Order: sequence, then structure tokens, then C-alpha cells
Amino acid sequence: MLVICLPCFLHLDRDRERGRERERERERERERERERAKERERMRREREKERERMRKEREKEREKEREKEREREIEREKKREERRKKEEIEEAKRDDLTVLVLNLDLKADERDIYEFFSEIAGKVRDIQCIKDQRSGKSKGVAYVEFYTQESVIKALAANGYMLKNRPIKIQSSQAEKNRAAKAAKHQPIDPNDIPLKLYIGGLLGPLSNISEQELKQLFNPFGDILDVEIHRDPYTGKSKGFGFIQFHKASEAIEAMSVLNGMEVAGREIKVGYAQDSKYLLACDNTQENLLQKQQTTKKAVKEEEEPDNEKIDNDDDDGGGLIAGAGSKIALMQKLQRDTIIDNSISSKYASGSNTILSKSSQVSPINPLSNVTQNLVLCNMFSPNDSNIGSDPDFFSDIIEDVKEECSKYGNIMKIWLDTKNIDGKIYIKYSNKDESLKAFQFLNGRYFGGSLINAYFIANEVWDATSH
Repeated sequence: MLVICLPCFLHLDRDRERGRERERERERERERERERAKERERMRREREKERERMRKEREKEREKEREKEREREIEREKKREERRKKEEIEEAKRDDLTVLVLNLDLKADERDIYEFFSEIAGKVRDIQCIKDQRSGKSKGVAYVEFYTQESVIKALAANGYMLKNRPIKIQSSQAEKNRAAKAAKHQPIDPNDIPLKLYIGGLLGPLSNISEQELKQLFNPFGDILDVEIHRDPYTGKSKGFGFIQFHKASEAIEAMSVLNGMEVAGREIKVGYAQDSKYLLACDNTQENLLQKQQTTKKAVKEEEEPDNEKIDNDDDDGGGLIAGAGSKIALMQKLQRDTIIDNSISSKYASGSNTILSKSSQVSPINPLSNVTQNLVLCNMFSPNDSNIGSDPDFFSDIIEDVKEECSKYGNIMKIWLDTKNIDGKIYIKYSNKDESLKAFQFLNGRYFGGSLINAYFIANEVWDATSH
């Protein structure tokens, strides 16, 4: 029989009870820890929500501030636009009240001009004399601004009057033409505003000896120029009457064309238009019809005869100057002219006849051959005169012509062969392209253009005719 001591039993029971109590306490502690964890999570979420709320409020405040700034910027832009329009109106009014004075005596200063026009026209508001940047000497050109339109009319009526024993030429500042050019500059041209090449015609007579640098100086005020090329007679070195100039931006080239086309330079009217190989024209519209519509050069620009230059300015003391008769804006362009020395007005060499470079197409061109007649064989007529005196005296006459034509015609495709008949001299040149598309492209660009002062007539011939004709 097992006998258990009562005190021992009670002691054992108390130990078990204490163990259970400790376990319950640990469970309560774990429960409290879970509650504390929940509380921490709740507080964390609340802090996160509060931070998010504050972030959104700050963002709203910043957005409100940005909106206010946009409104302020719009308001500032409106004010700037109003000021700009006001300035343009004021400038236009002043341009309309300004005359351009040419052929001034180089010793005539602002006081002489002021006294002259004050006496014959009325109160003078401002006088700006164009001077050579390097020498500081007068270039014989000045702008005179008046207060009233009546004074302008009186001043224009004094054209040909004597000032310091020299007849002066007075003309309007062409304010309307300049404003049209300025508006054209701000019209969208092309998203990329690609370079644009211009054709320059009328480089004859007093301009036949113009240099590339002088031509560049004439166009410099309108923008950044990439390239200048004047086609010259290989024997005399004189201009063949035309050249090309390429601007970095089409908008600048168009402004130059708008202002300078038809303008009188050194007593000679120049022609400025699109060059037909311009990437700008091809990018805008590659169709033949619209290309011809955009072409500005005319038959007159190539074939006009040299006229006597009766209104040249005496620039004997000017080491690099000249004039632009009727230059556009008095304010903007005059400042540019003062920075850039313009072409020498004293050039007087005569036009060198004979050109081995193809000029721009006239607005009147021969209709294209029916597409059914297109072949890879193209014939260009009137490329030279059978009666040219250089044919017998110059052993390189034909090779030079072929080289010039090949250089031009290779722009339109791969030339397999180029040939002319040196025995039966008829002014024709035969060109074989690698395919019909290339010959058609050449036809579209060359037919109706000018070469050596003669209109090019182009047509296609069949392969059988080519084989029977060419050697």
C-alpha cells in the first residue's frame, strides 16, 4: 500500500499550480505583445495616411502655385505681345515716314543732309548714314525720317536734286515690302527648317566681277549662310550672270528672297528665287507642277541685256563698300548693313557671254513627253551654238561642255554614257541613264531651263535610235 505524505502532496500541487499560473502569465504577455503590435501597425498606418494626406495637400498647393504662375506668365506674354504690336505699329509708322537717299557725295554728313531736306521737305526727325565698318567712311547712302507724310511726298519729289554738286536719288524705304517679308519669316516653313538654296540672277554689267565674299556680304544680314557659288567664264573669270547661295534655315532664305528679289544693287536689278535642286522644294512637294509654281526665276533674269549704269555711287575711297538701293527695313536692315560691308558699287566690267552651267527653269516650259515615250536615253538640244568661235580655237571646248553637263545631270541618276557629235555639230548632247526613272527625273528638271543663254529642249529617243546615233 502506497502511503503519500500529505505535506509532500500539497507541495506538489502548489508547484503545478504555479506552473499553470506562469503559463497563463506568459500567454497574457503574448496577448499584450500582439495588442501592442496591432497598435503599432495601426499607428503606422495612421502616420502613413497622414503623410499621404499632407503630401497631397502640398501637391495641391504646388499645383495651385504653378497654375498661378502659368496665369502670371500668360498675363506677361499678353503684355509682351501688346508691347510688341505697339512697337511694330510705331516702327511701321516710322518706316512709312522714311526715305532712302542714294548717290550722296561721300563728304556729305548728317548736317548737310539735315539742312537740305529741312529746306525742301520739312522738319526732319532722324538721319542715319551708312558707313563702312572698317574705314568709317560714308558709303553714299542714308535714311531720312520725317514727322509727316506730307514731308515724305515733298522729299520724294526732290529726286534728282543736287546736293554738294551731285544729283541724289531719293526713293521710299519699301516699308510694305519689308513687312511682308517679315511676316513670311514667321510663317511655318518646315518642322525641321531645313537648308534652302537660292538662285541669284542678274549678275551682269557692273556686277559681272562680283566676288563670292561680296555676294555673301549682301545676304549676310538675313541669316547664317552655308555656301556661295558664282558661275564664271573659265577664260575671263567674269560672272556668267548667275550664282547660288544656300542658307542654313529656309525661313531666313525666304526672307532674303522676299526683300532682295527685284532690288537694285549697284544700279543693276537682281533676281532671287528658289534653286530647283533645293531640298526644301523637294521636301515640300515633289510634283513637277508645284515645283514650277514655286520657281521664281524668269527668262528675263537670264537674257536681259546690260544697260548703261547712270546712277552709280562714287566709292573710290571705299575699300569694300557699295549700296543696296531700296533695302528693306530702315531700322533692322540698316543696322545689319552697318555691321556688314556690302558689295562694291564701283564694279563696271561687262557681262562675259557664254555659259557652261544650266540655269533655273523659266516659268514657261515645254510640256513633258507622254510617259509611253520615256526611255533611258535623253537628248538635250541647244547646249551650245554650232557657230561658237571657241569651237575651232579651244581644243577642250567639247570636253568642257561634256564635263559641265555630266556634273549637272549626274544629280538625277547614274549616267552610263554621255556623247555629242563633234563632226555634225548641232548643239545636241546625248545622255544614257541606267533606267527610265532617272532619265524622266532629268527631263523634268532640265527641260525648259537655260544653258549658255539658250533654252534647253529635251526629248527621249528609243534604244534603236541611240545605237544608230551615238558612237
